[in-house]
This record gives sequence, C-alpha cells and structure tokens, in this order.
Amino acid sequence: IEQAKAVNFVMLFMTFGFVLSLLLRLRIFSKDISFLAAILLVWNPVYITQLFSFYIDGQLYMTLLSIIAVLGTIYITHKNYLLVPLMMLISLVWSLKLTGVIYAGFIMGSFSVLFWYSEKILFFFKNIQIGFIASIIAVFIIGFNPYFTNTLRFHDPFYLPTEKNELVKVNIPENYFDMNPVQRLIMSILSKSDNVKGIGGEAT
Repeated sequence: IEQAKAVNFVMLFMTFGFVLSLLLRLRIFSKDISFLAAILLVWNPVYITQLFSFYIDGQLYMTLLSIIAVLGTIYITHKNYLLVPLMMLISLVWSLKLTGVIYAGFIMGSFSVLFWYSEKILFFFKNIQIGFIASIIAVFIIGFNPYFTNTLRFHDPFYLPTEKNELVKVNIPENYFDMNPVQRLIMSILSKSDNVKGIGGEAT
C-alpha cells in the first residue's frame, strides 16, 4: 500500500510541467525565473509535509493549480488537445474532495467569463461542455461509489458529508454527541488537548 504514495510524486511533476509551460508561454519572465517560479509554486510547505502520506490537501492544491495552468495555456494557445487533460483534472477533483468541486467550479466559471469578454466564444462554450462532461464521468464512472450508490441507497449523492451518521460519532467524544456545531467548537477550544473519541470517550 505504501507504493500508492508514488502518486504524490507523479502529481508533483505533472503540475510542474503544466505551470512551467504556462509561464514560458506568458513570456513575462526569463526562462530561469519561470523555472524557479514553477518550482516554488509546486514545492510548497503543504505538499512537502504531505508528500509521504495519504493526506489529500496537497493533492487538491496540485490539481487546482494544474486546472488553472491548463486553462491559462488554453487561453493563450487555443489548442483543443488541452481540453483532454482539463477534463481529466476536473474528474479527478470530484474524487479527491467535495469542496474541491466548488473551487474548481469557481475557477472554471472565472475563465468562462474571461473567454466571453475576450470574444473567445468557441472556448467559452467548450469550457462549459468540458465541465459538464467531466462531471458526468466523475459521478457515474470514476465516482460511481459513493455518488451513484449513495443516490440509490439514501437518495442523496452527498450523503456521507452532509448527513449525521455513524462517522460523526466515531470521531468526536461521547459527551459531544448531543451538542450543536457551535457548542462543539467552543468546547473543543476550551477543553484539554487529547485524543478521545467515540463511545466512552469524554473530553474535559
């Protein structure tokens, strides 16, 4: 299972390539400065600390940064083949983290506005189409479980992150079960730091 962490290194080089390609095409900096800037953008503290772990915050950052770089390159070059990695990256965001979908939607929406006001109408519509197709792939193919299976079982594709279920109770102390989110926040700040959770766990 440790071999699966290699995906972090793959994403590191993937994002570096996308970012460097965009910076070189912008021609704002010299090649050396562009190379250094690309390294600094991908080799950030969050990703460094999570490189040998299964935490997904760094992966989410890399994926969103790649989306920005690919969209920026599309804006400059008008290359249709770049729509393929864009579609894959959007699909990947759905599988990483639900909040990532919101971030990616904001990025896609911002670039759609940019395409529209730059009179690049063709890519405005292609951007919308790619987002829609990628979402379909993410939900019904890549993310069949849990999105589609949750819809069949619970009539809610986002059941796990939105419903109060057994996952909540195994991750908080028992004396927090009946508290609302605000009370839990206040109590967790004022309580003694400890790793107590689930039935039998009591934070003091």
